[in-house]
Amino acid sequence: MEWLPILGFAFGIIGFAGGAVGYFAKGRGDSIISYQATELKLRDETIVRQKTEIASLTTERDSLKNENVRLVGLAQGSPQLIKLTNEISRLVKEWRKDREDRKK
Repeated sequence: MEWLPILGFAFGIIGFAGGAVGYFAKGRGDSIISYQATELKLRDETIVRQKTEIASLTTERDSLKNENVRLVGLAQGSPQLIKLTNEISRLVKEWRKDREDRKK
């Protein structure tokens, strides 16, 4: 009957080892789950932040496009620009005429 205490002791050691493995495995599993939850939360916050930035940048881009169209329209249809162009042309003609007069 000596094998019963040896067998009981062996089962005790195996049970203790199994319990220790289970305890540490559960702790590792919990830490992995916690890490994944943190990563998911950070990912969701990043997505929300980037969507907000996209909306802001889209609004700014559209505003700048409209401003560009408005400024191009002002520059092309400006009566002052036409007057300035005519005045520059007149001054160039006068300068050429004066230069030719000085050569003679």
